[in-house]
Amino acid sequence: MAYSKHDANQSSIAEQLAADSADVNWKPDMVQRRIFVGPMPERVISQTEAQRKRTKLTIGSVFSLSLDADKPHNLDKTEEVSRLLKEHAFRFFLHEGGNPEDWGEEEEQNVVDELLKRWKTSEWGQLWLRRHHHRKGDSQNTSTSWFGTSFEIGTLMGVNILQGKEHIKTLSVHPPSKVSEDAGSYIVSQTRAATGAGQEPFVTVASIPVPSTSRSKVKSDSIKPDLSVDQQELPTPASSMTGLLPPQPPFPSSTGDNVPFDNLGQANRETPVRPIGYTKVSGTSTQMGGQSSAIAKGKAKAVHYADSYDQGSTTSLPVPPEQVLQRTHSSVDPNTSLAASFIPVTPTTSPTPSDLQWGDVVLRDRMLVRVSYTKAEGLAYFDDTVNRTTRNLHFEDWGEFIVVWRKDSIEIYEDHSTPGKEWITGHKSLAYVIPLKSSKTRLSLYSFVDLTFCITCAPTTTRLNAATSRWIFSREKEGTNIFVFKLKSRTRAYDWTWQLWRQMGGRIPSSVDIYSPRLNTKVKIDIPGAEGMRSSGLYRSFSRENVISLCMESLHEVPDWKYVLEREIKQGKSLQLAWRVNANLDWVWLEEDVLGKTRDWAVLCGLAFKQAPRPPVLEIRLSEHAPTHIHLKDGKHIEEPPAIEGYLDRIRPNSQTKQQTYVSTHNGNIFTLNTHTAFPPMPPGLAPSDSGLLSDPQALRQAEIRRGTNQIMTATGVCDFRTIIAVRRAFQTAPTHMHDQSEATTDESWFSIWENPEPQTSHDEEDEGGDQALAKSGDRARLRMRRSFELLLNTGHVVRFEAYSCRVAIEWIERLRALMFYWKSRQRIDAKQEIELAQARRPRLTPQTRVCQDDHDVTPEAPADLSAPYAAIDSLYNWCILEGCRPIIKVGKIYIKKGLHGQYKLFQLYLVAGHLVRFRIGPQSSLYTAVRKKINLLDAYVCSGYFAALTLPSGEYTPNAVPTAKRYQDGLETDDRDEDILFMIWYRSQPQMNNADQDPTVTPVNSKSVPTLSAKNKMLVFKTRSNLERDAWCWALNSEIEKIVRAQKDREEKLRETGNLVKLG
Repeated sequence: MAYSKHDANQSSIAEQLAADSADVNWKPDMVQRRIFVGPMPERVISQTEAQRKRTKLTIGSVFSLSLDADKPHNLDKTEEVSRLLKEHAFRFFLHEGGNPEDWGEEEEQNVVDELLKRWKTSEWGQLWLRRHHHRKGDSQNTSTSWFGTSFEIGTLMGVNILQGKEHIKTLSVHPPSKVSEDAGSYIVSQTRAATGAGQEPFVTVASIPVPSTSRSKVKSDSIKPDLSVDQQELPTPASSMTGLLPPQPPFPSSTGDNVPFDNLGQANRETPVRPIGYTKVSGTSTQMGGQSSAIAKGKAKAVHYADSYDQGSTTSLPVPPEQVLQRTHSSVDPNTSLAASFIPVTPTTSPTPSDLQWGDVVLRDRMLVRVSYTKAEGLAYFDDTVNRTTRNLHFEDWGEFIVVWRKDSIEIYEDHSTPGKEWITGHKSLAYVIPLKSSKTRLSLYSFVDLTFCITCAPTTTRLNAATSRWIFSREKEGTNIFVFKLKSRTRAYDWTWQLWRQMGGRIPSSVDIYSPRLNTKVKIDIPGAEGMRSSGLYRSFSRENVISLCMESLHEVPDWKYVLEREIKQGKSLQLAWRVNANLDWVWLEEDVLGKTRDWAVLCGLAFKQAPRPPVLEIRLSEHAPTHIHLKDGKHIEEPPAIEGYLDRIRPNSQTKQQTYVSTHNGNIFTLNTHTAFPPMPPGLAPSDSGLLSDPQALRQAEIRRGTNQIMTATGVCDFRTIIAVRRAFQTAPTHMHDQSEATTDESWFSIWENPEPQTSHDEEDEGGDQALAKSGDRARLRMRRSFELLLNTGHVVRFEAYSCRVAIEWIERLRALMFYWKSRQRIDAKQEIELAQARRPRLTPQTRVCQDDHDVTPEAPADLSAPYAAIDSLYNWCILEGCRPIIKVGKIYIKKGLHGQYKLFQLYLVAGHLVRFRIGPQSSLYTAVRKKINLLDAYVCSGYFAALTLPSGEYTPNAVPTAKRYQDGLETDDRDEDILFMIWYRSQPQMNNADQDPTVTPVNSKSVPTLSAKNKMLVFKTRSNLERDAWCWALNSEIEKIVRAQKDREEKLRETGNLVKLG
């Protein structure tokens, strides 16, 4: 028996969804809404109540059921509700239209008391009360009973406590704004996000650092920065548990008041730190309203920079003694004698080669290395393109080595081939030594996709001079040795190349250009005398937040700024820096290295590749997250409908038997789960036992993401919405195997199906649900049919599910139709954008046929420009991948081969919490079945292109093969070479996580031992549809591995330091 209520007068689900989508002014929150459909089995709640006292509360189980046993004074769960209401009382107050100025302790208590009264008379309050009385009277009959009704996850009394104004994590630099007053006592404001594990605050360029505060219970008063310099604390080294950037005070106006971002045009900006020289805006602005706006070149602005080398600076007037005596550490020039009187701060910046003595290790890491030799000489640059065309190139297979940079040489170590020899010699086997001072040694960017770099040098013999403890190199033969290096961490590869480039004579250019694709312009920052500038001055000028502030100040003068960028920024987006090569984007998002030390060159490191044939371009772009809306051809604005989940019975067509299953949707996919590992949500009225989590919306959202991760990891099958032709209500008592229905081909037909609600009859309203109502029915088969709905797949198969009642079945139908319409439209739009981007890289394979052909010459199409703001680039390289806003990081259909000698098979591949989850796609399968083994990326490398293709068995890859032109069903045309759609994952077997709390991207792994260099490894080979898709997968995988490397800091340190080096003296 179920305890639920249904309002016969309430609007249908389809009408509600259509109303939400029709409101174009409605702004969706950053958290995806989720609806639990139908009641929940009573046994699920009862079992959890019995196990609660001996179950450890973890962040991954917060949104799974965790309840207190029923108490006499807590029959309707008033105690749990009261705790939630007290933590979020201010949000409820504002939700009811309250004035923030009227808020106080008395008003808080009044709000809580009023809401508690509403709760006791509400539907869920009455459900909990009736549940208690029913269990007291019939405590034995709980295995077949159901409890509750549909609800929105995380919502209580109409307010969703998960929703906020920011993403889960943010590394964005926003224009300064005042502290949001509508955030409430325990809600983090827009300007300042709660800091914590893996979370970063919103910041702007600030000259005064503000101490960070804890994540839990951050009050609005405590996050207002104190602008008094004397009261500021000294900055502390950043770690993985704190924000990378300091928070920023609001804009000061000319009157001394704080100016919000809404008045950005009238506010006086804080002046960012400028290098010597000029900041210019050049280029052509975008057209607005059919008119072209020219960009006026303003007067040159010369700003003196204290840490820079400026021969033309003039002496300023002396500062009064009183002002000098009042100076604090943060306001003193570090290059003056006064700075020496303050307590020194522990350095947190990675050391440079000039700071070290001979024999000291500059950098040391494990890498994949491939060594090659050619008789050719004079290779000024060597990348994957040159590799394809170099003749008589002899190479060894790649392997994992320890690579050590010691001053003027790079040493490459491997395991000894003889067991026990390392114990005898006391060090690893020295395989190669690369001289860095030789004029024939060159550094190159081998592949921007993998960020593999290459060092070429003349073949030499080496011997160690015991007297001087230095390597002596002598030329051995003609030709060139080629070393290609691949690190796990992308930012670590940037650190290696930057330091090597500077050590080998790389010079900072006289200016740096930052392009703005949206405005079709660029900002040029001149650096006269760059080599004479002190490193601290150069790095401070080109810190990430300072460069963004300089660009915003300059771009604000562009006439189209207000219409193109300012509007987007006000809606919550931010400007970010990124390096781009063709259609491959790499965001500048981490300002600490894998050791937790500051990467001062985080922005400038791309300059090390300026000699490449296609050098990276530095751009300032809007940081787009995964799109959450679509626009139809007729202009209709459709928001992403809420995801759904709940309990259903799957009806087998052959045996007519029922199999209870749990169904949950994520990112356009329907997952089926075993009911014993379903991780259901927490219904209204229940609160986590840990009161600290109640006050932190970000922690609650992370817990909800962990719950979704658990569902995907334990799913038994999946169905892509693209494979569903229709969702219909069952009309035959016996389910059919196949169907012959065709798919709707226009948006209008789909929209009409979705917009119109499923018809209901009086029999549907009379169905109470459950087995008891079924037993009372005179026609059991017909009632079961009316409780059922079917998914019609494009393979011709029919999948039937039976719901708890007729009303629940109708709700499933309407919500599934809304989701299907949205995701099919979303995927068509994404495919169209990908086609446009592919055509920008090369001409169409199929020429366009014009309807009206005449004798006149056809105007040629404009040449492609990859610097244009293509929507596909923002979608493929969105910030949800970096910040983990959803359980699924990336998903797609892809061919996978296990090992080098296996066969390619088609899989639906999901990147989830540092793991690869695979589902087999059969030629006529209705649901894709899950592969039991999940791939843990803990010790994984991602390689692609020619570097990976050389590993394939002989005969499988032909470098000189003519590319095959292909056209896919969605219209995508490609003629990429085989190596351009190929990538591999080199990994070692690791246990997969049993729960999302063991996510390797956030939780350190307890490893007592680490694998040796010669430990056994495995390999997966992947083939994608196009080069664009391959590059996007490589970037997403490398970004996920980057998170793992930073979360496993201690383990990575053990890997890095395993084995002794040859002693130099």
